Amino acid sequence: LLIPLGALVTAVFRTLVGVSTFGTFSPVLLALSFVYADWRTGLLVFGAVFGLGLASRAMLERLKLLLVPRLSVVLTLVVLSIVFSVSVLDYFRLTPGPEAVLLPMVILTMIIERFYVGAEEDGPGHALRTLAGTLVVGACCYVVLQGQAIGRLLLAYPELHFFTVAALVLVGRYTGYRLTELWRFRDFPVDTPKQALPA
Repeated sequence: LLIPLGALVTAVFRTLVGVSTFGTFSPVLLALSFVYADWRTGLLVFGAVFGLGLASRAMLERLKLLLVPRLSVVLTLVVLSIVFSVSVLDYFRLTPGPEAVLLPMVILTMIIERFYVGAEEDGPGHALRTLAGTLVVGACCYVVLQGQAIGRLLLAYPELHFFTVAALVLVGRYTGYRLTELWRFRDFPVDTPKQALPA
């Protein structure tokens, strides 16, 4: 029942703040996977899988595969990377729980694909900023999803999500500047109306 609140957090960051993410629901789904796992172990597994998956995606570029087979190969390699990462952590007796494997493999596959394509089209800097935005929004969603009191309240009164829908509608109708745009254009001169000179 807390997932709609995570979606609201994502909508606020993307629409009002102007933070770019890989996908609309990727941050909240990543956050949901960390709720049921130790976040330190989850971050280690995520970093290892992302690095191995990105290296695999770069090697697949030479094969010139079509989209669906390429994503399927990356998904398979992501699954193998998760198994390898958990095995390494277990070897060093960091004892990851079985929940560490609950990282959303399809979401990781799409993040790897979009990161690689974004780095090629818009440069590595843009791809890294989008990845950072995804992780920041995911961390905020994680804080929201950890709220047990809010979860119990929504479980007792699920109709409260009508307020979530109303908030999403308000956010969706916003057409003004985002906070990041105000910061980006801060050095632009502001036109002020000139006073008419007396005749």
